[in-house]
Amino acid sequence: MIYMVESIGLLPVFLVTIAVVLLLIPLICKSRHCTNYVNYIAISSSAVAVIVSFTILLHVVNNGVTTYFLGGFRPPLGIVYTVDTLSALLGFLSMTILLFTVLYSTWFIVSKWNYLYYSLLFLMATGSIGCFYTGDIFNLFVALELLTLSSYGLVAFYRDNPRAITAALRYAISGTIVTSLYFFSVLLIYSAFGTLNMADIALKTRDPIAQTPFSHTVPGDIVFASKIALSI
Repeated sequence: MIYMVESIGLLPVFLVTIAVVLLLIPLICKSRHCTNYVNYIAISSSAVAVIVSFTILLHVVNNGVTTYFLGGFRPPLGIVYTVDTLSALLGFLSMTILLFTVLYSTWFIVSKWNYLYYSLLFLMATGSIGCFYTGDIFNLFVALELLTLSSYGLVAFYRDNPRAITAALRYAISGTIVTSLYFFSVLLIYSAFGTLNMADIALKTRDPIAQTPFSHTVPGDIVFASKIALSI
């Protein structure tokens, strides 16, 4: 039971670790077989991610909504992951798509920079898991940034192709505008509610005088701030 709860927080850490390991492969391996090693690591790691996400899904289905406090720090001081059936299912589907993408890429991507491609792919998977599992609107912003930045790199992977660079630039401009607007909404919500935790926000939406540790009662006009944030 404890292991299943901890796997919720370990999955994003595992994906980031694999992304870093893939970047280090060219520094460690100098032989012509490095490309095969990168493919093996990517396939095996994505398969592990699928298994872990599936066990999380089974755990949530059998035990209900599960909350994990990263590092043991309680919200709003720490990062919290809250996983329900829908987010667990989406996380499993995301990791399954990652596995199939990696399998297809081992045949489709023929480049000496394949380690960079897979690293960006695992970073994007980390961002997607962060979006599905997070219980904090600021951490959602961080996950979105990680997802979008890695996506820009993937779009521009064939940097010798002017169309790829143009597409990545357009994508980056539009993505930056969207994430900036979301960040502004996060600031509005925090200024009104005094918290970034989703559960705390939901509680104070129903009962503005409710007090929780550290955040206490609402310090601002939650109705006005909510209208502006939702409209953005």
